[in-house]
Amino acid sequence: MPKINDRLGKDNSMPSKAKLITPFFLSVLLLAIILLICGYRSAHIIPQSTLSAQENLLADMEQAADAAAASDVAADAFQPLNLNTATESQLQTLPGIGPVKAAAIVAYRQEIGGFSDKSQLLDVYGIGEKTYADIKDLVYVE
Repeated sequence: MPKINDRLGKDNSMPSKAKLITPFFLSVLLLAIILLICGYRSAHIIPQSTLSAQENLLADMEQAADAAAASDVAADAFQPLNLNTATESQLQTLPGIGPVKAAAIVAYRQEIGGFSDKSQLLDVYGIGEKTYADIKDLVYVE
C-alpha cells in the first residue's frame, strides 16, 4: 500500500501533527489574551446602575452644601441669648450645649439668683474654657 506522501509527492506533502498543533495552540493563546484584555477593560467600565447611584450621591452632596450655606446664613442671623431669660431649649441651640448642660445653666442661674456677668458660665458644672470660648459671643447678660 502506498504512503500518503508517495501519492501527494514531495512538494505537496501533508504537515505533521506537530506542525499543525503549534499554530493551533498559538491561535488559542492569542484568542485568550485578546479575551483577557477585553474582559479587563470591560470590568473597568462603570455600569449604568453605578452611574445613577453616583449621580444621586452628587445631588445629595449638592443639597447638603446648599443646606450648610443656608445654615451659615441662619447662624449669622442668630440672635444672642440673654442668660437670665433663656429657656433650656434655647440654650441647647448654642454650640456644645446639650440638654444636660442647658439644665445645669438654668439650675445654676436659679441658685445664684441670675447671672451678673456671662463669665459666670465658667462656674457651671460642665462648662469649661473651650465651651465658654465657643458661646461667649452668643450670649449676654441683662
